[in-house]
Amino acid sequence: MYYIGMNIRTHESHAEHASIDQAYVECWINETEETAAVETAKTIVQEEPWVIEEVAHKTEVTDADYAEDPERMAMYKQATVDGNVLNFIVCPRFPLYFVQFDVSQPELGEDEQPTGKQVDADATLWISNETAVADEPSPEDVDMLADEFWTEPRVERALHIAQSVLENEGWTINDTVKHWPFSYRILEKQPDLAEYVEGAETDGVSLVIWDKTDSDVAD
Repeated sequence: MYYIGMNIRTHESHAEHASIDQAYVECWINETEETAAVETAKTIVQEEPWVIEEVAHKTEVTDADYAEDPERMAMYKQATVDGNVLNFIVCPRFPLYFVQFDVSQPELGEDEQPTGKQVDADATLWISNETAVADEPSPEDVDMLADEFWTEPRVERALHIAQSVLENEGWTINDTVKHWPFSYRILEKQPDLAEYVEGAETDGVSLVIWDKTDSDVAD
């Protein structure tokens, strides 16, 4: 038995292309050779259709590998009966909401007292979809993969959360520069944003302040 793990994304012809972007698929393939196992996994995945971006893991496994993992043990055992078992861990097309504000606050000196000057900055925030629905009546029942997840009320909620975070940090919002649902595909062209996106995934909201007086991140 081989375990094959692949990073994949939906093909444009995929029935759920509008709601699902990328995924990680776990494959238990009942083959005796690694090459055959990989090719079998690829063939099954591409039928749906998915685009395979990377074969991230490929290893021979036994039931001993899942002695403390009942969920994967069940999939392993099912593969011994059916030949192949696949488990798709999918990501919504827009799992975050991005907001950029023009902000300012009084400059503080080393003594923490106002200097009479003002700090002007760009504030960028990423808000997770879980955070945006946290105050809804039944957030646990929300379909995170809905085609139109970022409805107008949820966008308003994301903006409100972003504004509250900035106000709590002592910033005055002068203008809303831009905002939109955020796709991980953006990271392919801007990989430097990955750490901020990971922050939103972990904490629900990620805030980065870009001081307009220099190019360094101020906060």
